[in-house]
Amino acid sequence: MIKFPTLRTSRLTAELGELSIATAVQLAKIPADQHEQATTFLLSHSVKVLDGEADVRLWTVQERLLAVAYYLAATLDEPNFAIGDEGAFLDYLAGEVDAVAAPVSVGEVEGDAFMLRHLSGAMAESIERLHGELDGISGRFHWLLGCLAAQLYPAAHPPAETGHDGALDEVIRQRMQVFAAYPDSVFAQLLAAFYQGQQQLQHLFAVDVDESGLVVLPKPTGGAESNLFPARFPAVECLSELAWAMAR
Repeated sequence: MIKFPTLRTSRLTAELGELSIATAVQLAKIPADQHEQATTFLLSHSVKVLDGEADVRLWTVQERLLAVAYYLAATLDEPNFAIGDEGAFLDYLAGEVDAVAAPVSVGEVEGDAFMLRHLSGAMAESIERLHGELDGISGRFHWLLGCLAAQLYPAAHPPAETGHDGALDEVIRQRMQVFAAYPDSVFAQLLAAFYQGQQQLQHLFAVDVDESGLVVLPKPTGGAESNLFPARFPAVECLSELAWAMAR
């Protein structure tokens, strides 16, 4: 049986346990493009929270990435596992930046003061579910627009908590449509505000998006140009060859 180190962050303490073979086969059958769904499935079946938020869908996406990386490191028996041809896990982990900040002010856009909050697992899953449902919006633009819709909000109108996936999907869909209708120049201001806030909220990893979803950026290299590419920690990479064979 695989032994896992205890996961500790500034607001979470959790134990990880190995998936059963039946659960691993179920994970292997999740569609390849559903990274966030697969992450939630893996963590829901492998994590026991000892202290902190028990619902892994309410963790920040950075906390979820760290937990997947812990599982992957244990299965590979290599804490600083390789990423690509030249990189390794510690080239991406900014463990010294751990605290999860409250929503931050990102200034005014067209007279409205905006706040930015963390992207949770539930929000990321919603953006993933909505992919392909908005005409003319796909790929990296979809993910970027979805993150803006989930995280940015007018300071005068804090977002209400939604009780289920359908309600969250509808809120994010409507806000994506609103932001997509902004004039080009106004959207550029909004995007600049978003990235400014992202730097203030950064913890554990620097997260961005590509055409397939969330990615982790390599840490700065002290002025030297990095040859490292953005990385993804797919939950399915934690599966054994046996689990894949049983799923086929």
